[in-house]
Amino acid sequence: MPSNSLNSRIQQKTYSSQMDGIRVGQWQTFKPFTQEEILRIKEYKKKIVFKDGTITSNREVDNSYRKTNVGWLYPTQENRWMYERIADCIVSSNNKLWKFDIFGINEAFQYAIYNQGHHYDWHLDTGVGNMTRKISASLQLSSPTDYNGGEMIIKSNRESIICPKELGTLAVFPSFLLHKVKPIISGQRESLVIWISGPPFR
Repeated sequence: MPSNSLNSRIQQKTYSSQMDGIRVGQWQTFKPFTQEEILRIKEYKKKIVFKDGTITSNREVDNSYRKTNVGWLYPTQENRWMYERIADCIVSSNNKLWKFDIFGINEAFQYAIYNQGHHYDWHLDTGVGNMTRKISASLQLSSPTDYNGGEMIIKSNRESIICPKELGTLAVFPSFLLHKVKPIISGQRESLVIWISGPPFR
């Protein structure tokens, strides 16, 4: 898991002043990486073992509800820069919009690959026990021309808002907002999913 120093920064709610996002309702988008850095992030998948995405804490596979391939990108000295950059964006959003009580990043980043017919229906990002997921983020690792369909949609009050599909877009939102990924019609969509945890809501 991330170092104590990184999670300490998150808990203290400090971040780079360069990380300013665009507000979309109850959430924000950022463009924290260059195109070259996105390609560098995609190289990390070569070391990942991918499996079918599951939908419960019992690791149940239900392809009618969720069909995708996922693997875990664990923190290392090699990718620390990426963890720190994303943490800065998330803390920036939290400071400006929600002010949640947060611990930090307590799970590895999830690398997801959606091929033709893959999808993930409406869901919340929830945690178990004393580790509640409070903030979610999704980093777009594919260009809009790489695939058709596969839009990520976030439910914000009455609106269903489509997240930008531009390469390198990071969407940051409360984990309790409903969201989904529509079926891929053709091509392949890749993304990186991140969760920030904290004590249970009171």
